[in-house]
Amino acid sequence: MNNTVNNRIAKQGRLSPPSIGLPDGGGESRSVFGRVDADPPRLSNTGALNTSVCIDYVRFTIKEGCTVDFICGRIGGNQQEAEWIGLPGASGYRLRRCLGGYVNVFYDGAPDQGVHVEISGKGCRDIEAWHGLKTEADWQRWVAGWLQDGARFTRFDVAFDDIGPNGVLDMGVIKQAWDDGNVTSRCKKARFLHEKAAGCGGELLSDTINFGSRSSGLSATVYNKAKEQLQEAGSHWLRVEMRGIGNKQGHALVKAFVAGGFARMAVALLSHLDFKEPGADSNKSRWETAAWWSAFIGSVEKAPLFGARVVRTVAQVREWVEKQVAPSLAVLFRADCGDLEPLLGVIGRGDARLRLRHQAMLAAVLGPGGQEAFPLGVGRVV
Repeated sequence: MNNTVNNRIAKQGRLSPPSIGLPDGGGESRSVFGRVDADPPRLSNTGALNTSVCIDYVRFTIKEGCTVDFICGRIGGNQQEAEWIGLPGASGYRLRRCLGGYVNVFYDGAPDQGVHVEISGKGCRDIEAWHGLKTEADWQRWVAGWLQDGARFTRFDVAFDDIGPNGVLDMGVIKQAWDDGNVTSRCKKARFLHEKAAGCGGELLSDTINFGSRSSGLSATVYNKAKEQLQEAGSHWLRVEMRGIGNKQGHALVKAFVAGGFARMAVALLSHLDFKEPGADSNKSRWETAAWWSAFIGSVEKAPLFGARVVRTVAQVREWVEKQVAPSLAVLFRADCGDLEPLLGVIGRGDARLRLRHQAMLAAVLGPGGQEAFPLGVGRVV
């Protein structure tokens, strides 16, 4: 770590990071949103670090159950600052409605395409204004409402900002850490992008590092936001964006946000990209997280975004069948006029498909090999 970053952290009087994105007591959440043309507010408990986080891009599709008029009404709210404008569509949709220039709703496509919504970063700031989304909990409720309406999210971006003289991130330090291999990451490659003005030496116009593919899966991008916003020389504003793309990663990231808020997003970012202090252990994952990265991202423990594999028990399966499958079984029983033979055939075919996790559940109840006393899959598969 260079002296500049060390000095910034030393000013805080500690190397331990603040907690970010967690709600204050009393059931209320801190306000965490700022307009694009203003410095986002701090998320630090102590105010020592000028760090903020916000939703920066949303994309989802609703295939049935909601009309385009209903969706546009939900998005615009009751305080629309502009009228919806009709435009040509794209990506198979014939028509599009645009609100405020940064919110687009695509519709009138193939029967199975439904209605598609894209909201850019500035559009997210408009959504906050139209719906009064002032806290983390407000955003969680707004996103959860779309999930309940059947939305399938295919892109979800979260932006972490390091702003002002107390910022702890440094592009040079990040690049050096990657080059030296002092990092654990789910991505194997990083792409460095630099834009310079013509002339002797060339003024640096933009500076970006992409970790992972930005077109699919989960990726992270670090770039100089101050340069992008054409702020005066010496201004410090680095942004770290985490992007979930696709039906799996995008939707999973949204569900994680609804369940755990921005603290869960910080966990996901640390799981995806963790810069390390070099250590003696041959296993790099056991190295300590670099103080500057830890100070920025918050004191969170790494955890897999999509959750650990759940070990189910026979009792849980029985309860699930009772709640979810019992009505269907009753329909089949009545349809077969009380004849159990067809249902037993279904059970026999299912028995032939038992996997290791099923056998483990049975072994916990019947003991090792106990399930062999009832070889339903033998002789009953029709």
